[in-house]
Amino acid sequence: MYRLSYAGKTLHDPRLPDRVVTSCDCRLTVSEPGSLACDVPPTNPLSGTFECYDPSREVVLEEDGEEVFRGRITSVKPSVDGTERLTCEGQLAYLSDSLVRPYGTYADESKGWKVTPSRSLREVAAFYVDEHSRHSDGTQAFRVRKNELPDTQVTRSSTQWPKTMAEIEDKVLSGGYQVVAGHDGLGRYVDFLAEGCGDNPQVVEFGETITQFSDVTEAEDLVTCVVPYASYQDGKRTVQLTLDGVEDGEFGSGFHVAADAIMSNEGVRQHGVVC
Repeated sequence: MYRLSYAGKTLHDPRLPDRVVTSCDCRLTVSEPGSLACDVPPTNPLSGTFECYDPSREVVLEEDGEEVFRGRITSVKPSVDGTERLTCEGQLAYLSDSLVRPYGTYADESKGWKVTPSRSLREVAAFYVDEHSRHSDGTQAFRVRKNELPDTQVTRSSTQWPKTMAEIEDKVLSGGYQVVAGHDGLGRYVDFLAEGCGDNPQVVEFGETITQFSDVTEAEDLVTCVVPYASYQDGKRTVQLTLDGVEDGEFGSGFHVAADAIMSNEGVRQHGVVC
């Protein structure tokens, strides 16, 4: 039996006549966020309450009590009869909300980057996740639960401020490894896997499909945090210009500075830290 919840409240339960959706399509692939789309009729008590891009109010799909999907709403499309089409992305997408600051697995004073605590592939992968969580809102933080990556010594670095997930794909998963996200009693976690899950999408479907829609509410391109940076050459040395000289705290009207970033107070409250 499938059950859906939104923000901890029952969205679909076949045992409750008013708490139902008329269709649901969930697609899951290893090392990708996955997606879920469902149609919520106007008779559902949660109709009209949905918020886009809010990681604190997630849609969760369970099959026989086991969590299958967890993620945030990215689009709400109402139809002429009041039915709302929800489109959601899985929680692994939160790793694309943050930026990896300049780093290297070796010291280089000319780069001015942070040196990672270890050179092994296993610990570099954990470094990416830890840095994401350190710079993110608590609702988007992960811990590394399982790490099957080898202790092979590697050389990794970047001065390009990439998205965290893009860096993981380029510097870790390109070696044939996989990453999956989940949620347990301790919160969000990621597992780095050496093998075994393959790349086979799992599809979960039920109900009928409704295809005609009108207005759209979505949050593509939403940003709540800006990390300004620049650099100049001082001889052979690259000097990074950041917000280090600006004190943390309120900045202008409705914004605040936190370390190397400027954040929207209301934006972070509603949607978390999206760089």
